[in-house]
Amino acid sequence: MALSTSPQKQKYLRQSDGEASLTNQQNLASWFGEKSGVIALISMLIFLVYLNALDNALVSDDIYGLVQNPSIGSFSLVTTNLFRFMRELFYFVIYNISGTTPFLYRLGNILFHLGTSIILYAFVSRRVNEKAGLIASFIFAVHPVVVESVTWISGGVYAQYGFFFMLSLFLYSESARCKKLYIWSLIFFIMSLFSSEKAFVLSPIFILWEYVWGKPKQYQRWLPFVALSALWFLMFIGLGGILGQRNMDLTTQFYQEGSRFYNPLIQLPAAISTYARLIFYPMSLSFYYSEFSFSEIEYAARVIFSLIVIGLYVLSFFKNKKIFFFLSLSLVSLSPFLTPLRIAWVVAERYAYLATLGVISGVSVFIYKYLKYLPQWIFWTLIAVIISLFSVRTILRNNAFQNEDNLWLATAKTAPSDPKTHNNLGDYYARHRDYDSAVHEFTRAIELNPNYADAYHNRGLTYMQKGDSNKAISDYLKAIELNPGLWQSYRNLAGVYFGEGQFESALDYMQKAIEINPDEPHLWTNLGAIYLKLKQKENAILAFERALALNPDDQVATKGLMEANKL
Repeated sequence: MALSTSPQKQKYLRQSDGEASLTNQQNLASWFGEKSGVIALISMLIFLVYLNALDNALVSDDIYGLVQNPSIGSFSLVTTNLFRFMRELFYFVIYNISGTTPFLYRLGNILFHLGTSIILYAFVSRRVNEKAGLIASFIFAVHPVVVESVTWISGGVYAQYGFFFMLSLFLYSESARCKKLYIWSLIFFIMSLFSSEKAFVLSPIFILWEYVWGKPKQYQRWLPFVALSALWFLMFIGLGGILGQRNMDLTTQFYQEGSRFYNPLIQLPAAISTYARLIFYPMSLSFYYSEFSFSEIEYAARVIFSLIVIGLYVLSFFKNKKIFFFLSLSLVSLSPFLTPLRIAWVVAERYAYLATLGVISGVSVFIYKYLKYLPQWIFWTLIAVIISLFSVRTILRNNAFQNEDNLWLATAKTAPSDPKTHNNLGDYYARHRDYDSAVHEFTRAIELNPNYADAYHNRGLTYMQKGDSNKAISDYLKAIELNPGLWQSYRNLAGVYFGEGQFESALDYMQKAIEINPDEPHLWTNLGAIYLKLKQKENAILAFERALALNPDDQVATKGLMEANKL
């Protein structure tokens, strides 16, 4: 006897795979259409809290990455930086539209964050509950910790790869009967990998999704993501010794001292407790986190707190798999920064972009599940208060990134023992021509890190501005002793000797600067000026021609070339 089926089930069974896929896509598009009001509200929230950041200036790495990067407008930079291909492409496109004007770069970051917030709403709503989705997306949209990944242009890489990953995860979750969505999920995961090498750690989340909502034994679905991540990791390790290069950068550019490893017994409690505090109580936000010298009591408190956090994570595995999923997303996204290898800072707000999303989502599921029995007006009033407080804090945090002055003054309040803080404060005072205060801050930076070549260089520059050439020479020599690659110190030494009429010494130091950085046009212009003083016509002409080849608009080099031809 044949088993009978309902007309609805018979209709479904008669559908081809293509018809089922089409229906799934239509349902998804229809769902987004029905939620257009919520999407508009999320958009309005984000633009309200980031409106005061749109006209912020370039700060910190923005200046070095955009203004002082001679390759920024060249497509060669896009094609040679494999692990940041998508981010470099982002810079390339905007640079060729608006140059180094920061508006479009920051707007792009905001749009990435907006996209992630909308996807978060859709993912949590369709996998858990719409109210939980509303809570998660609204709080994440305005959370102050993500400001560094949105308002700071250089931090936007975290918002960018976070957006592509969440889009990939959402499409994966919707792709059970739609191969096209699965293919797009793979594409967006690849785009996440091409945005930042840090995305390679995220592939286990697809396995975990199958464990919570799908069928983990269907390895053919999640295996391609794991394989891509493994390939990416092997390339990252193998191509040019990138991890070694990162360690070298921390030593030569940030003058990191001591072992190449953190003590995990100190690092992990410090990091876990700080990230938890930032997500739940985001008040003392900072560009640098360096205050990790603890008393025994504070250290014990951080260890206990970290163990409680880990215990709650383990408990969620047994009590609520959906909460466990989101907390796992948080932990996995932070994993590259929790290793004992000193290739990252102990804590940085930008590192916590996806971690904040994961924790907020897990907490939102908890709130909906266990607090939904409160009277609705109390429930939503509490949520509205949280959103309002976070929004105000985000708007205020945007002001810290308004310009270099605001950023370093704000950082000085929260990271007083970081030598980088005092070096940047010295730069702040020097810009405002308070040279005595600048010298004091640079000296303090040197006291905190005696190998800080940049601080010696900057103090030497300040002594030059004060007219004390002897102290300037002493600091420049110390700077190049500590960092022989600091071409700016060689250039400035040449400038000091040039001003004193010691042209042979000026020539020697300028040539050394050019050996280190032969593509800097102003160095060749300065070299030509020195040759003019030495009456070396042919060398002067060659130097000015080289400067103009690198920068045809260099008027000083053009004038110098005319003078050289008259010799």
